[in-house]
Amino acid sequence: DWSLASYVQMNQSNDFIPVPIVADVLYRVLEGLKYIHSKDLIHREIRPSSIFLLEVTNSTGPQVHENNSQCPKSFLEHFGVMKALDGMEANENGASFAAPETFGYSAVPSSDIWSVGCVMAWLLQTPVERATAPLFSGSNSREVLTSICRRIGLPTANDIEDVLVTCQIPKSGKHILLGLVDGTYDTINKRIAAAKGESASLGVRDETSLTPEARRPLERCVSSLEKEKGNSVAKDLLEKMIRWRPNDRISIQDALQHDFFKKVRSRYERKKRDSERCK
Repeated sequence: DWSLASYVQMNQSNDFIPVPIVADVLYRVLEGLKYIHSKDLIHREIRPSSIFLLEVTNSTGPQVHENNSQCPKSFLEHFGVMKALDGMEANENGASFAAPETFGYSAVPSSDIWSVGCVMAWLLQTPVERATAPLFSGSNSREVLTSICRRIGLPTANDIEDVLVTCQIPKSGKHILLGLVDGTYDTINKRIAAAKGESASLGVRDETSLTPEARRPLERCVSSLEKEKGNSVAKDLLEKMIRWRPNDRISIQDALQHDFFKKVRSRYERKKRDSERCK
């Protein structure tokens, strides 16, 4: 079995992973999460290295082609206990794929939806974008949360309050999320930038500020989402997965019915009907 991360690494020469393959892999992952959540469980560690591919045809790895019939089956790694997020190397251990509330030591089923969205963006990127413009990045909670703000916008105080209540964030984790709206992280980021001598090179736009003006659209790191690329459906699904408020994220059932998976869903439903007729 090969992990999704291994497959992508082996295909670095490709500009983009074909959208049909992305849709097939994510659809199977969502089907797995649908079952997991029905048992009142939360995976909490959805990331490329925890998704595995079956149907390897030779020793060089999964032979995946744009033809849907060649897509390998994907499945999730066994459950583990999430390690402390502070100090984690983000890309390897999953901090950059974790939902905001997990940094406050809590998680809800929609935390997995956020992570699937991060995996989706990662798959839709080019090799250069994955290396130089990750969706979110950082080696600790402050850095990752700051990068989230700069990508999807700064949450309001009401947004953070909703996260605290919905996810029942413990007292020990509240300050980590409240730092986004009480000015703590803004102050720390500016001091770090000043200490590195970066303030002079920032020019007119202050890249240390957590403000709407500092937001960097998704297209800045996932060029395949640009209008001319015709992936508006993919962008719509991604934006519905990556949201601050857990209850505002798309449900698994609605995600499986999204137009992004229309062809995949039709193929699986047809296979299911054919299988039932053979019984």
